[in-house]
Amino acid sequence: MLKNTKVVGIAAAVTLLTGVALAPSATAVGQDRPYQSDVSNDGGRTYFSIYDIRTGCKATTTLNGKTSVDRATHVVGDSRKTYGEIVDAWVTTPKMAGEYTIKSRINNDCADDAGYSNAPTMSDTVEVGTQVELDSDGNWDELGGGNVRIYGDVELMGGAISQDLGAIKVLFQVRGKTVASTYTDADGYISATVASKYLNKRGNTKVTLSLATNRNYWMDDSETVQR
Repeated sequence: MLKNTKVVGIAAAVTLLTGVALAPSATAVGQDRPYQSDVSNDGGRTYFSIYDIRTGCKATTTLNGKTSVDRATHVVGDSRKTYGEIVDAWVTTPKMAGEYTIKSRINNDCADDAGYSNAPTMSDTVEVGTQVELDSDGNWDELGGGNVRIYGDVELMGGAISQDLGAIKVLFQVRGKTVASTYTDADGYISATVASKYLNKRGNTKVTLSLATNRNYWMDDSETVQR
């Protein structure tokens, strides 16, 4: 199951650069910078377009290690033959559910915008599969010895109508380390114990919940254990 996204870049946001040296703005097409737009998923392909790129220039687009190199064609109606665009190009969609970033960069053989990859205008978020979450915050109890139990129902993001998600493996992580794991039961319920040694004795501890590799669902949630 794929979720479409569509974001129109803001080509004027040239102040938010990511360390890429740029030529003066007068060298860009009509003084506008390239921007990535119209990102969407369709089956095994993720489509995208790049506008305000000079005719004939190439761009490399990357999504989860897969790349596509495309050349800009002339925009019909531009008598100067300078305005170009890459429309409905595509790159392979990741097979596993999750949230990914699709990035485009103008190739170095483009004399005017070589290497341009302004992060806000040349990248977008791609969601593959369906996001799930724990039903509410504060789903944890103190156990003996300082251990805690985290529990709740795993459901579709936004509290949608409950449905059978099957057995899904949920990982519990503290500071990037997996400290517990469990599977949802037939009703989507989970319960796992996080040992005290992974928790701050004083102050709060953020426990991040995610899913093990899954083709249909992904999770980016957390519980804050308070001390």
